[in-house]
Amino acid sequence: MTLAFSQALQSLGFEASYLEIHQQLKVSLSNAVNIFSQKFTLPSNFIDVFRSFEKEGSVEPFEWVESCLREVVQKGGKNFIWTHRDALTFEYLKTHQWMHYFSDVITSDMGFERKPSGDAMRYLLETHRLNKEETLMIGDRELDILGALDAGVEGVLYSPNTSICSTKAIFIFESYSTLKNSFL
Repeated sequence: MTLAFSQALQSLGFEASYLEIHQQLKVSLSNAVNIFSQKFTLPSNFIDVFRSFEKEGSVEPFEWVESCLREVVQKGGKNFIWTHRDALTFEYLKTHQWMHYFSDVITSDMGFERKPSGDAMRYLLETHRLNKEETLMIGDRELDILGALDAGVEGVLYSPNTSICSTKAIFIFESYSTLKNSFL
């Protein structure tokens, strides 16, 4: 996402550091667009430009993620995705042959209120008859953790390259191997 955002900016003649873009995207895509629109006066179609780079780019999964997904399923657990992204999520899962690891996928196309509302998490809990005490949300933004907490679910935060000053997550991990060793 950060790379696609950077490429979109560059295609319009603007420059920003990878770290600066990444920090703003950690809050949300709309936050990053607002911040950089103020800084550069981005055109109204910037999101379309960004999406075209995002679609073209090859997004690679984090190391150890597939191993974690596989182990959850092997132990009788379920994996879910709750994302603000659209149907591109399914293309990504198909590209990496991961659809079979997920019991349900919630995207922006489904009309749930955006995080930090926990409406989508409540839907997953109800639909799949999940016990809140046995359910854990893994997110890479504080917004993900807040959405889980809004539904009464604990969250853990994936933060590989940034220092977190404050979070409501019960655990912070820098690699999925750490997560696997700690929770699976």
